[in-house]
Amino acid sequence: MEWISLILIFLSVVFVFMSIGFAIRPARKEMDRMIGPPKSFGWLNRPLANVIPTSQSKRTRLYRELLMSGRYHSTAVENFLALRNVGVMGVLFGFAVVLVSGMVEEFEKQAFIGAGSMLIVAYGLPRIVLSSRASRRVQEIEHAFPDLLDMISMSIECGIPIEQSLARVAAEFSDTHPSVSREMEIVARQAQTGSFDLALQALGERIDVPDVVACATMLRQGKRLGVKISDAMRQSADRMRDVRRQRAEQAGNLASIKLLLPVVLCLAPPIFILLIGPAVLDFREFIQRERSNVSAVVERADVPDVPGIQKQ
Repeated sequence: MEWISLILIFLSVVFVFMSIGFAIRPARKEMDRMIGPPKSFGWLNRPLANVIPTSQSKRTRLYRELLMSGRYHSTAVENFLALRNVGVMGVLFGFAVVLVSGMVEEFEKQAFIGAGSMLIVAYGLPRIVLSSRASRRVQEIEHAFPDLLDMISMSIECGIPIEQSLARVAAEFSDTHPSVSREMEIVARQAQTGSFDLALQALGERIDVPDVVACATMLRQGKRLGVKISDAMRQSADRMRDVRRQRAEQAGNLASIKLLLPVVLCLAPPIFILLIGPAVLDFREFIQRERSNVSAVVERADVPDVPGIQKQ
């Protein structure tokens, strides 16, 4: 019975970590990146996603984070919630097996604390990893966007239409900046099959960065009005580089202020001990020496006997 319980616990833990890994894994194939993989659990995908109730506002925020992380398929939210809920249920199942097997009769408090910790990890870790990946991808796109605008402006000046320029630049950036290449490829495909304005508007909605939204708006207006936008794109690229340089300088200036409190907390106690410690030790030795001298004087004192007074 104990071996069966151990095997069930091991399988539960493996199942939890596999579920978390599937929840945060990136898409591997190009078709999965553009359209998305099928539902994770088939017809059980939606029921599993609704096991833990999630409000519409949280679903909307989750959908935006999934977009920023590069998951564009329609079932991305359901896949993420289903895999996360399966991980949570795996933790609960493993804890129930442990309780039923009687392996933690003397350590029930520790078992409940461990199960609660695992539940928090299984519930919160996928969202934390997703947010981190989304922010890192947005920073990558924001960092590479000035170079992208320069490449597009040079292609336009060479006489290449803007739709073909986007596709060409996407192919050139596939090795150095894959996230930007994927976004430009999506814009180029949407522009070929639909409207260029809608493609740029969708780009601004996917990448919620002020500079990207401003550049998308500029391209839309330039395409609609038929004006030369290569110079404006080059100026936008220079402005974005200046803004990035200013942000780096601001971050460098704030770094010294942020390090002030840790430095004070770490250096103040040793300095205080080095400066005040010797004086405290000398004062303590002085007090002890004076006490010993007073005691010696009292012991050596010769008090004469007074007639009529008995010693107590």
